[in-house]
Amino acid sequence: AAALSRLSDAGYGGRFAGLGEKKLQDWEQRRAVGMLGVRRKTGPKPNVEFEKALISALVADPSLVGPEGTIGRNAYAQVKAIAREVRLQPEFKDDERVQRLSFSDSWVTDFLTKNELRKAKFGQRKPNFKRDRAQSKVDEVRLSLLELGFPVNVVENSLRPLMHYIESRQLRIDKRRATAEA
Repeated sequence: AAALSRLSDAGYGGRFAGLGEKKLQDWEQRRAVGMLGVRRKTGPKPNVEFEKALISALVADPSLVGPEGTIGRNAYAQVKAIAREVRLQPEFKDDERVQRLSFSDSWVTDFLTKNELRKAKFGQRKPNFKRDRAQSKVDEVRLSLLELGFPVNVVENSLRPLMHYIESRQLRIDKRRATAEA
């Protein structure tokens, strides 16, 4: 009632008349501690002991978690299997929150994100571009066009964009190699 009376005294009474007293009290409490505008997490609270046991089981498997806290790209099935094994431990058998967990892909993603485990990024792909092979193809096209009777200037002008592409592709590859080595 006090919060509603303050609002009506400030000229906002009609605007907030439909709000319940409980909601206004909640706003007042959150404003007092500096939490107004901060969203509170809703939904079931996680079982911290279960998550700690799961993390220790994941870290114990060296094939699953890398040295930098990375996890293999296709390791979700392994994480789910380990989570199901941890759920069967005696200390979690009677915990309803743990037994209701579905271990879906989205749950695994959220769990890994919350615990700062991220997917491993594998090294750069090796470029399969071979400049000499591309150049030999251009030379073949040039010879075949000249044999068909096209004028030399038409052939050269037609192949110029392809040659520029080959050169720019090679420059991009060289640039990537230089940054990877640095």
